[in-house]
Amino acid sequence: MVTMAKTIDTHSPRELCTKPVLDALSIYDSAPVRRHLKDRSFVFPVLSYICVGVQGGKILEFPEGQDQADYLLGVANTFVSETEYQCFHHCRALALKAASLAQQLKFDKAVEVINGMNRIYDPVKHSRIIAEEYGSDHCCNAMALSALWLKHLGREQEAIIMCDDVIERCLPEIDERNMLGRILLLIPSIAVLLAYGQLERTVELFTQFVMEPVKRFGQNWSSPAKPVIRPMSLLLKICSQSEVLITELDDDIEWLLNDQEKMPDLVDTIYTSKAQWSPYDLYSEICLRIAKKLEKDDPRRALLMTEGLRLSHLADSKLKNESGDVVH
Repeated sequence: MVTMAKTIDTHSPRELCTKPVLDALSIYDSAPVRRHLKDRSFVFPVLSYICVGVQGGKILEFPEGQDQADYLLGVANTFVSETEYQCFHHCRALALKAASLAQQLKFDKAVEVINGMNRIYDPVKHSRIIAEEYGSDHCCNAMALSALWLKHLGREQEAIIMCDDVIERCLPEIDERNMLGRILLLIPSIAVLLAYGQLERTVELFTQFVMEPVKRFGQNWSSPAKPVIRPMSLLLKICSQSEVLITELDDDIEWLLNDQEKMPDLVDTIYTSKAQWSPYDLYSEICLRIAKKLEKDDPRRALLMTEGLRLSHLADSKLKNESGDVVH
């Protein structure tokens, strides 16, 4: 069961994904020999997978008296305590705990956990081994997200320093073929840097770490990052060129309004679970920014505004459950 927890496809049917890992944890929790074990590393993938399963909507039933956020934080705390003396596993556990606290909107506590993680986490030493063990380096992702938490708390200088840390220490460790990994780090950093007026820097970063490698890939590459690259490139173009000609955007407007699916639900789920953000928010912002540039009598203006609002509501729904509670 533990081996299945390490290797099972997270995109498989919910029952196939969750039952082996939940059974494995139940057996481990009830085993009398547990307290005598010196090496508990075999259970780390189980704890990690359960957290990922909760975040990705694979696990929907929780013990009585607990909601999703409480259950997730409880498992993350167990993961932290179990890994206390095993460095890179402990970093992974702390990243999960920080994400769990942020989901409960406890951003100050989440930042404290990230700061503690950074005292032992070294991307050069740990990033690739964490990715091999757990599928991706969630520590880098948590660092990037923490810049947004700091921004929310009004701690501008700390937010920028965190972005600098992610860009200087984490991004170089992500292979260019892992474009999803790069995008997951860049999206929070770009959001923070744009908010603080560093537009030119964001354009340079996106060009260096995304657009230039993509040109080398050719036409036949595939990645969950692909549906985000065109809209992000377009947003940065609109932001950096105040006098951009509408005629230059005609193809983009047609693309935004063509009623075709912009991305599969599975791709959106990757971003909502890993980045606590829906790409539909990006599409919405582009629609509304372009609409503002159009003349009032241009029929596309109203269409773009309507589509932008629809996508904004869609993004919001992707991050909340039916009761309106934030689940990502």
